[in-house]
Amino acid sequence: MAPTSRPLVVRDAGESDAALLFGLIGELAEYERLSEMVTGSEEDLAAALSGPAPVAEALMAERGGQTAGFALFFVTFSTFRC
Repeated sequence: MAPTSRPLVVRDAGESDAALLFGLIGELAEYERLSEMVTGSEEDLAAALSGPAPVAEALMAERGGQTAGFALFFVTFSTFRC
């Protein structure tokens, strides 16, 4: 890494990141020409990322205090398929 480059920081995202994440999701959908597929809301995302048993998790990547990317993921498990 060059001495002048800023490190990439990856951190857990939380409910307070929902607005930023939802905006990034909208931008991704627009880029993929799938905007009509976005049916959730910022509030839905915030609820999914919070609470005692969140149904989704997210990571935020930042460089120099600017958002550089995100990863949004969730786990599903089928009892019968193990």
